[in-house]
Amino acid sequence: MARKIALLIGVGEYGNGLKPLRCPANGVEAMQGLLESSDIGGFDEVVPLINPDVGTMQARIGAVFGQLSKNDLVLFYFTGHGLKDMTGKFYLSTAQTQLFESGTLNPGTAVSADFVKSVIGNSLAQRKVVILDCCFGATFAKGFLGMDDSSIDVETQLGGKGWCVLTASTSTKYALEQEGEDLSVYTRYLVEGLKTGGAAPEGRELISIGNLHNYVHVQVKAAAPAMEPTIFNAKQGSEIVIARVQIDNLQRYRK
Repeated sequence: MARKIALLIGVGEYGNGLKPLRCPANGVEAMQGLLESSDIGGFDEVVPLINPDVGTMQARIGAVFGQLSKNDLVLFYFTGHGLKDMTGKFYLSTAQTQLFESGTLNPGTAVSADFVKSVIGNSLAQRKVVILDCCFGATFAKGFLGMDDSSIDVETQLGGKGWCVLTASTSTKYALEQEGEDLSVYTRYLVEGLKTGGAAPEGRELISIGNLHNYVHVQVKAAAPAMEPTIFNAKQGSEIVIARVQIDNLQRYRK
């Protein structure tokens, strides 16, 4: 039987040279609640990870993606600092991440995008969604190739198959926190689109990853024009369904 599994990582505490962030732990908690909800996400397993060190983060990524079968759907969400080294290589921060006095990254204290992409690429799951709420997130998608086996049946409730990457910003722009807000700009609208059902097209009961991106892009550009939410490999993975609309009083009001 196909499963839906999510790994949610939030990092707001760091070593020397990096500003702490207020929102990552809140973002993980909010996304976890929605994905675990039987009325919205309906995920079978949601794994939260807050302020991990390098070893713990790598081990957990490996464990989650390594247990998947071909019909499973997996969602990987990261919120925290995204960093580049002097050669332009991209890293996800950990609680150990620090900068040298020169301001350059100590690469041994962060998790490289190459490691994450290798683990994801080697996973058997045919439905892979990556959501990066961090600076320079679009750098992650470069060179990330998806495997497509046309012989595999797509279960109706899971929508399309393939992989898709959503990022809060391009490879040259920054993701933002706003003063007085518990969630970052990008995650705030991810949560809103799923919680209210606003991300679903009119009259639809299911929310695909492409629907969610379209909703978030409009909302983020209105709230923070400098940001540029981006979707990669939309042709192959945008039809993957990750949630359904919860019909409640708020949703009726919005309609």
